[in-house]
Amino acid sequence: MAERPYLERLAGALGIAASYRGYYGKLCCTDEATYEALIAAMGYDASSEAKAEEALIRMQSVRSKQVIDKVRVEEGSAPAALHLPVNFGALGGAGVEWEIQLIEEHGAVHSSEGKTSAADQPTTLALPSSFAATLGYHTVQLTLRAAGTSFQETQRLILCPPRCFSAQEALSEKKGWGSWTHMYSLRNPNGFGIGDLRDLKTLIDNSAAEGACFIGINPLHAAMENSISYNPYFPSSRLFRSPLYLDPQAFQEYSICPELHSFLESPEAKQELGALREASQLDYPRIQRFKYRLFRLLFRQFCQQHRDGGSPRGQAFYAFVDKGGKALSDFATYCALQERLPSAGQGNNGFYEWPEQYQSPESPSVESFRQQYKNEIDFHLYLQFEMETQLAHVHEHAQAQGMPLGLYQDLALGNAPGGSDIWSFGSLFARGATVGAPPDPFSSTGQQWSLSPLCPRALREGGYRFWSDLLRASCRYAGVLRIDHVMGLSRQFWIPKNKSPKQGAYVGYPEHDLLGILALESLRHHCVMIGEDLGIVPEHLRQTMQEQNILRSQVFYFERDEQGEFRDAQDYAQPSLVTATTHDLPTIAGFWQERDLLARQEAGQITESGEFEALCQERIRDQERLVRLFRRLNFVSPDWTPADTSELAPLIHAFLAKTPCILFGVSVDDLAGELESVNVPGTYSLLKRNWSRRMNSQVSDIRFTNLRR
Repeated sequence: MAERPYLERLAGALGIAASYRGYYGKLCCTDEATYEALIAAMGYDASSEAKAEEALIRMQSVRSKQVIDKVRVEEGSAPAALHLPVNFGALGGAGVEWEIQLIEEHGAVHSSEGKTSAADQPTTLALPSSFAATLGYHTVQLTLRAAGTSFQETQRLILCPPRCFSAQEALSEKKGWGSWTHMYSLRNPNGFGIGDLRDLKTLIDNSAAEGACFIGINPLHAAMENSISYNPYFPSSRLFRSPLYLDPQAFQEYSICPELHSFLESPEAKQELGALREASQLDYPRIQRFKYRLFRLLFRQFCQQHRDGGSPRGQAFYAFVDKGGKALSDFATYCALQERLPSAGQGNNGFYEWPEQYQSPESPSVESFRQQYKNEIDFHLYLQFEMETQLAHVHEHAQAQGMPLGLYQDLALGNAPGGSDIWSFGSLFARGATVGAPPDPFSSTGQQWSLSPLCPRALREGGYRFWSDLLRASCRYAGVLRIDHVMGLSRQFWIPKNKSPKQGAYVGYPEHDLLGILALESLRHHCVMIGEDLGIVPEHLRQTMQEQNILRSQVFYFERDEQGEFRDAQDYAQPSLVTATTHDLPTIAGFWQERDLLARQEAGQITESGEFEALCQERIRDQERLVRLFRRLNFVSPDWTPADTSELAPLIHAFLAKTPCILFGVSVDDLAGELESVNVPGTYSLLKRNWSRRMNSQVSDIRFTNLRR
C-alpha cells in the first residue's frame, strides 16, 4: 500500500492491524477499502490520501498539546504510580509554577507544588508525598502558571492490583465443582412460563446439598425487547438486566396486592398461564406481555404503599435511583420510549426505528417525554430496583447454603446496535462496523455476530468509565464472572457494515489498562475471573491470563491431540474451568445422536453434495474415540458400547472430575439428558428456536449426585 502511506499510518494510530494470521497460519492482509471503512466507523475520514493526512495531523496535534494524559492505569505497588508524566513541551519550553492536587476516590486530598525553569524541565513530577498509592480511582489536577496566565488539566488515575482475585483464595479445597444452566429454559409447573430466580434457588438448594461451590447462569443483560428471540449474547444493555428473570412471588408487594391475585384467578389469566407453562418453546413477546401485566399491578401497589409514602422500601428505591444516576435514568427512559413510540418496531433495530428527534437522550423531545411519562419511567426503574434486590438475595442464599463462590455470572462481548447502551453512550461505539471472527474450522466463512464494538480511542478518552461501570455491575452479585471471548480485551475482529467476515480486520485494544481495571474490580468484589479463550487466541494472551489469575475455559469436545484423540485428564491446565460443552455446542446426548448436524442441515448451513454424510462419518469416528478413551481409563469393560445416551454424561463427568482444573462445571442440560442445544451459531433461519428451547425435565427433578471431586 505504498501509494497510501497516510492511510496506513492513520490506521496504525487507531489500532487497525495491517495483517493477521488465520487459523491455519495463512497471512491475511487488510485492504484499502477495509481500512477506509473501519477508520470511518471510528469517526475519521480517510476516503482520500489528503483527508487521511489531515485526520492524522489533527490527531497528532491534539496529542502534542496535552500536558498530561486524561487517564492513566498503573499497578498500585509500582514506582510509576507515584509519579505524574508531564509534557512540558506543550507549553513552548517556558518555565512554570505548578501545583498538584490529588483527590482520592473516597475524598482524601493531597497537595504539592513547585517550579520549573525553561532550562530544567523534568518529564515527570512526583505526586504528593502524603499519597500512599492506594488502589482505586483517583483524580489528579495539575495547575500550571506561566507569564501571568494559568490553566488546569485533569487526569483520572486508576491504581490496580497486579492480578485478579484467585480461585485458590476463594476455595478452602484445591478444586471445586458446580453446575451451569440456561436459566430461561428451566421448567417449573408452578412458574410463569420462563425460568426465573425462584427456579435458580431450587437448583442452588439441590446442588449445594451435594457439595457444589457455584451455580453458573447465562448473561442476565437487558434484552432487545419485542424480538422473537432473546439472545442473551445480543443485549440491549450490559449495564442493566432483563426483568423477565424476576420471580413475581418474591416482590414484597406480591402477598398484599389484591388486584394481582384477582387477575391470577381470572379465567383469562389461568388459560394464558397454563399455555405458557405447557409450551415446549419460549414465546418471548407473549411471556413479556403476561409478566409485565403482573409487574404493573405490583408497581401500582408499590406506588401506593412505598414510592409516594416515604416508607423504608420507598427510600431504598430512591437511593437506588440516585446511585444509578444518568445511566440508569437513560435506560429506563429508553425502555419507556420503546414501549410508547408507535414507530418502534418488532425487531432488533431498537432506537434506529424511532423518529429522529428521539434518537439522542439529550434531545429536547426526550426531555419532554421524561416529564410527560415519569410514571412509565419509574416503572422501569422499579423493575431494575427489584432485579437488584432479588439477585442480591439469591447470591447471598447460595453462599449461605455453603457455596463459597455463589453465582457464576456471564459477561457478553458487546451490544446490539440499536440497544440502550449505544443510545446512552453513542460516542463510545463504532456504528459502521460489527464484531465477529475470521474463518476457522467452526465456520469456514467466518462469523458475523452483529455486535457494535466499543472504539478503543473513545473508551480511553472517556477515562474507561464505561468499562469500570460495566465490571462493577457484573461483579456486584457474583463470585465468578465469565468473560465471553476474552480475546476482545486484546483485539477484536471488526467487519465493515454490510461486508463479509473475510473483509474484516483486527483492531487492537488497550489490554494493559482493561486488564488492570478488571483486576481492581475482581479484588474489590472477591470475584474469580474466567476468560472464554476458544478460537484464534493471540500468542501471549494465555500466559498473561495465567499471570493475572484469569482462569482459562477448557471444553472437552475441543481437547484433542494431533491425531484427533481425546486428551488424557493430566493434560488439562490447572488454572481453568473445564466443561463438557458450551451454550454454542451440542449437549452430550445431542452430540452422540448428531442432533447438531441435523439442525445445521435444516438451517441450510450444510449444502455441498456429500458434506452431511462426511460430517456424520467424522462424528462416528469421534464416538469411537470417546469409547476408546473410556476403555483406556478402565471406566468400562473392553467390549463396552453405550446402550443409550444416558450412560455417556456420567462417564464424561467422571473423566472431567479427574482433571487438575481448579473448577469443573456440569451442564444442567446434560444431567437431564437434553437432546437439543439452545443455540446453533449462525443459523438465522432457526431464530425462533435458538435461545428458546425449554427443558423437558422439571427443575425440581434435576439431580446432582456423584459429582464430588
